[in-house]
Amino acid sequence: MFLINELIQYPALIAYLKGYSNYSWIHFSDGRKVLTAKPLCYFEKRLSGFFRSHKTVLVNPYYVESVEAPQRAKMAGSLQLRGGAVLPVGRRRWQALEELLPNLVRPESRLAVRPAKPAATATGQRVLFFTRNEIRGLLIRQLMAEKWPSCTVDIVMTDSALEKYMTRSRNRPSLILLEEDDVSGNGPIGKFKMHPSFGAVPILLLVPSGSPSLVTRAYQFGVSSVVALSADPLHFMRMIEKVFRFWLGFAATLPTPPSVRSTYSGFRVA
Repeated sequence: MFLINELIQYPALIAYLKGYSNYSWIHFSDGRKVLTAKPLCYFEKRLSGFFRSHKTVLVNPYYVESVEAPQRAKMAGSLQLRGGAVLPVGRRRWQALEELLPNLVRPESRLAVRPAKPAATATGQRVLFFTRNEIRGLLIRQLMAEKWPSCTVDIVMTDSALEKYMTRSRNRPSLILLEEDDVSGNGPIGKFKMHPSFGAVPILLLVPSGSPSLVTRAYQFGVSSVVALSADPLHFMRMIEKVFRFWLGFAATLPTPPSVRSTYSGFRVA
């Protein structure tokens, strides 16, 4: 038995909702779906960042991958989400969609959605999340936008993109979140620790539960904290929120020891 408040506690986990009379199906990003005895308008009032693309559909815009414009004036358009779901766009709702996703609403366009990033504050707090999991990247971006709108989050998903990111000094983050099983001097951790600008930035490594060898090696390479996660998306969101509350709050006020960079200037772990 699910409680409604628990189901919508982390809107980032929800890809879209479909309404049927006084019932609604909640479709989650991991493929699960739950039937609730609530009409779609109930969720529309509580999920302020979602878009009513059709009288039967409520969409999380972060998951929209492409838009198909109506072929004629009185026809409906469609949205394609990450994961393959195709949802209708009512012709009366097309103008609102143009305002919400202006870079997608062109018949010839197949661009990926790039939600606007919150502007950085005077504190300069910026989080870098390196992951190869697109859905987790979306979850982190939405969590940050909801809970820490004054922070900037950068999602990097490939080694080449990471190399480019690290060459731009203006992108120096205040916290690095890393989901990677290559714990070595040649992997991302080693590259960060050897970099003149990134060497002293706190690194949080995300590892699957039951990976003691990764945990040991991570601390040998100077990782600030290791977070063991299960595959459950809700557990992921709850744990990441706790981690961010600490590192973007209390830990951000602590001074960085001047010797922290030189401590990791060479790696001796095989």
